[in-house]
Amino acid sequence: MKPSKLLRHLNAKHPGEKNKSLEYFERKKREHEGQKKFMRATTSIKENALRASYLVASCIAKTKKPFTVGEELTLPATKDIFRELLGGRCGKDSTCAFVG
Repeated sequence: MKPSKLLRHLNAKHPGEKNKSLEYFERKKREHEGQKKFMRATTSIKENALRASYLVASCIAKTKKPFTVGEELTLPATKDIFRELLGGRCGKDSTCAFVG
């Protein structure tokens, strides 16, 4: 936005903030940037959870049995979930601790 229009907008729409210092607006900008980063991180966690859910469904489908047999596949499927959610930090040979 042009500086003149930005100043007019500030005076018209936000009259209580027209006397604020430049540091105030810079801090608000940093806070907004931080919120955007938080939203991106949250979205990536949801995508990883969706992939993990797919891996569980895939394990159940490979057995060619009804999806109610999930109890038999809980341990291998949960390992897949942890591997996906932790981004491989769990390791293939290590066992993850489960809380149930």
